[in-house]
Amino acid sequence: MIKNINNSNPCKKSHTSMILAFLTTLVIIISSLYLPLETYAAPDEYPEEILVDIDIAQDSLQKLLATKEIFALVYLCDSFELKSAPDTDSDTIVTVESGQFLQITGISQDDLHYIWYQVRADIGGTYYEGYILRDYLAYSDEDLINWEADNIMSLSISFFSLAPATTEDETQTIPKDIQKFPVSYQDALLALKEKH
Repeated sequence: MIKNINNSNPCKKSHTSMILAFLTTLVIIISSLYLPLETYAAPDEYPEEILVDIDIAQDSLQKLLATKEIFALVYLCDSFELKSAPDTDSDTIVTVESGQFLQITGISQDDLHYIWYQVRADIGGTYYEGYILRDYLAYSDEDLINWEADNIMSLSISFFSLAPATTEDETQTIPKDIQKFPVSYQDALLALKEKH
């Protein structure tokens, strides 16, 4: 017996129509909510590591870079948007893929004190310069690692402090640049500042 294709089961038509309606609705909702997604994680409120002194760090890194070229790889994300300034909200210059070699050309930090490397990327014979968060770079250059040991301080130790950094009366003795950080960071920053 030959079945007429035009007389197919109405339940199947109804089911198919429901699926199409659902998919159409889903596409409309997603389209209306679409926001360009970052391909990397936005930083937390406060960094785990900071530059001890931005001016000294920039100067000493430039002296190191005058003696050699230092390269790093993009990692921990599928791709990263090189930014025009050390800020996740700044304009994107180019998107670099994981595994892309970048030449380090400088150092900076944003308003929250996250560390950004200024880099140069060669993509298809075209050079792009921008900024990338330090956390998304992998490198093994010993001179750069030694430079970081001298210029970058971990703040994680401050979370183990049982006493607050200051009382209300002592607040005026803390330098203003350190007062910008959470109280849990201030002991470690004061110690570091006194040491250097």
